[in-house]
Amino acid sequence: SYYRRFVKNFSSIAKALNQLLCKGVKFEWSNEAQSAFEEFKKALTSKPLLIHFREDTPIILSTDASGYGIGAILSHLFRDKTERVVAYA
Repeated sequence: SYYRRFVKNFSSIAKALNQLLCKGVKFEWSNEAQSAFEEFKKALTSKPLLIHFREDTPIILSTDASGYGIGAILSHLFRDKTERVVAYA
């Protein structure tokens, strides 16, 4: 996942959600899956992940679309080649 580099312990958090995608497994939303979902929401929308927009810093606009949704991420690209997210849409 694109977000793996932004969320500490991504694999551990995602385990309950990834199990829902296994072939032959009945999709059943558990308390564990709900907790993982809430933890991802918190990690992706709070400090230190999101930063303020800076006019003097190059930006990257990443987009994705499918038949049922669209998404975008506005990021800054810093001199050390790291990306930091400014906003999600």
